[in-house]
Amino acid sequence: MARTQRTFDYEKVALVVIQDGTHCWVQSVDGEPWAKLSVESPDLPQPPAGHFWLKTWSENKNITANMFARGLLDTPGDAMPVSQWVAVIAAKVVPDAAV
Repeated sequence: MARTQRTFDYEKVALVVIQDGTHCWVQSVDGEPWAKLSVESPDLPQPPAGHFWLKTWSENKNITANMFARGLLDTPGDAMPVSQWVAVIAAKVVPDAAV
């Protein structure tokens, strides 16, 4: 899968969301790390083609909610529990989202 990037504003900061295969992260337009959105674990199956496993825990809750609301992220289904406390959901960066 080719790298997908989208630029957007969040809390008055210009950010870039980048998906590279099963890895996804957010950084400032200057390259400063902002948030890691994907999670990798040997206990998880491969996500659907073109998707990554999105961390659903609290550290990313606000930014991912904002990104879903803007149409920057898309998901094909329901969350999959990883433990009794957290779950992951297959997601992908939408390359043609209007932000």
